[in-house]
Amino acid sequence: MLKIAVIDNSIFDTNRIIQILKQIQSNTEIQSYNSITSFLTSKNNCDFLLLDIELDKEDGIYESSECRSLTKYIIYVSAISDRMQEAFAQNVIGYILKSDDDNTIQNVLTKLIHQYTEKYICVKTMHGLQNIPLSSIYKITRENRKIFVYLHSSSIRIFDTNLKSIYEQSKDSMIWIDRSIMVNYRHISEFNDSKITLDNQSIEYVSIRRKQIAFHEYLQKIFQNI
Repeated sequence: MLKIAVIDNSIFDTNRIIQILKQIQSNTEIQSYNSITSFLTSKNNCDFLLLDIELDKEDGIYESSECRSLTKYIIYVSAISDRMQEAFAQNVIGYILKSDDDNTIQNVLTKLIHQYTEKYICVKTMHGLQNIPLSSIYKITRENRKIFVYLHSSSIRIFDTNLKSIYEQSKDSMIWIDRSIMVNYRHISEFNDSKITLDNQSIEYVSIRRKQIAFHEYLQKIFQNI
């Protein structure tokens, strides 16, 4: 589960940011604090910290270094853009402006959160080494001793590896449905007996040997991410 903390002494702004965050990613634990001191006192670790730089008695920019031990990434929040040139330091990955509309803030946060939480598989393609986002992969197959990664409407042939090695990089998302096919559970729109429909409308069939195991793994991954 993704953990996000918001430090802002404005109740209105805090609630606004929390509502935007909930629209971006449902599987998220969000904690809010009205000061850096209260955040540090809590000793709660988080993946992302949204830090207001204009707090009542604290300066978010100058005191952000104290927060680094409790968070992986800091996103500054500000009512004005004038201080943004001061804002970038270790752990700081971006900023949002309170004066922007909700859609703009949501787009910025979505891009930053996905960029820094996205998982990839690193594979050799005809263009050299390539990092492919796991979220974009629909299935991975072995066909006539050749391995292919299928995206929404295209495929990429990969070299110098095998399915087991790829599975080790992608097992958080992939499910074996046959000894030569893995599908991404995040793209399954329907799992009906041995028939799987993906959200790009492609259909795959689970082998008799894998049917019960694959369905169990699918449910397990679903519930782990609720």
